Amino acid sequence: PVVRMLGVRNAELDGLILGHESIRYEDGCGSGQNSSGYVVQANNSDTVKINNCDLYGCGTVAVVLSYTDNFSAYGCVMRDCKESIASIAGENVYFENCIISGNAYDDEYAQTQAAITVIDYNSEFDNCLFINNNSTEFMNKIGNGSITDQTSEYFNNVWQDEVPEEYGVCLNGITWQITDGVLRLGYPVERDGEVIAESTT
Repeated sequence: PVVRMLGVRNAELDGLILGHESIRYEDGCGSGQNSSGYVVQANNSDTVKINNCDLYGCGTVAVVLSYTDNFSAYGCVMRDCKESIASIAGENVYFENCIISGNAYDDEYAQTQAAITVIDYNSEFDNCLFINNNSTEFMNKIGNGSITDQTSEYFNNVWQDEVPEEYGVCLNGITWQITDGVLRLGYPVERDGEVIAESTT
């Protein structure tokens, strides 16, 4: 993982860009040992906040929580992870005003696992945008797991039986940026030709 928290209390990540990159352009996204792993992982932790962060692939999963309570993500972009969006086990898990885009682009994983797995507890999504993700199933509930979501918007996700437009090798229509031979996953995130999120760097 880019960030791994084990048994932490009262942690906050604010305004960070966290992710994996492929080391060679021709390999494409998600290839090689250096472009895999979770982006943010928290185990047996309590009160973890991530605010205004950019969490991106080629990592396997954007957020993985194992028995981590009181987790919140506000104003984050979670994008371009090859397997899925999140695996969640913990109480009081909350995502608000997040853009969740381009995840599960690897068909091998998109066909076999849900975009979000929730174990035993309820997770809440509020005013999030799910756009151009590629999963045949949105949520996998294990035990008593569930998701509360009445305000988020879903656009061009395969779990709605809509194939994303401009679905590419790895970025579902999101721009590839090449600098000095390095593939940098990138913005902008666009909807109907309008930029809805772009890098601050």
